[in-house]
Amino acid sequence: SGDVEAMTALFVDGAVRLTYPELDDRVNRLANGLRTSGVGAGDRLVWLGQNSHRLLELLLAAAKTGAVCCPVNWRQTADELAFVLDDAAPAAETAAVPKSFEGLVQLFWDRKEGRLAVHLTEHVHLVRYAPGILEFRPGALAPPKLAGSVGRHLQDWTGRRWMVSVSEGEAGAPTLAEQRQAAEAAERDEVLKHPLVQAALETFPGAELLAIRRKAEDAEAEADGAEPETLAAESAPKKGDAEA
Repeated sequence: SGDVEAMTALFVDGAVRLTYPELDDRVNRLANGLRTSGVGAGDRLVWLGQNSHRLLELLLAAAKTGAVCCPVNWRQTADELAFVLDDAAPAAETAAVPKSFEGLVQLFWDRKEGRLAVHLTEHVHLVRYAPGILEFRPGALAPPKLAGSVGRHLQDWTGRRWMVSVSEGEAGAPTLAEQRQAAEAAERDEVLKHPLVQAALETFPGAELLAIRRKAEDAEAEADGAEPETLAAESAPKKGDAEA
């Protein structure tokens, strides 16, 4: 082992001589510095410079951190460098394939595609959904190229092909917005049938049911320092009454 430690690992231009232990120490220190700077597996490290023993150290340090070293030619033009750097960029992290249409719409919200998320929520009548397949009937306000835009985004995000099509004959389900409105109306009707609510409305003529808040929401309100309330109502002012 003594012979190995004394052996020259690098000898550059007659000026730099590094033994194997010295090279390993330099590489380890560089790798630790890269990790401290946030460099990790899959990250790209670009070397722009002439041939140097430091390039070899960077290559070895990148291997220790799981990063990818990308040496580029210092003689290249700015446009050529831009192409190389763009080509070396890691692929975007793929998203999990949504298990439901609601999950698909949420993916568009998560990816900051609010305009498309609104169209999917308010102007799309779902006909069929399965992972990789989306068929819908567009509403009158849906853009004509909605299917193509949705399909391209899903393919980019999930890394798989999607078949997104417009139904020719099937009416499809109510939009998600219509389903939500129907659920809220049914919930409101159910709450208005509750004896305590009916008694409160009879006791305070002109009162209205403004909001319905669940216990989970009350717990969040208490955590935020707000007063919890299960039902929110207010009396409509009568003519001649002075406003507070």
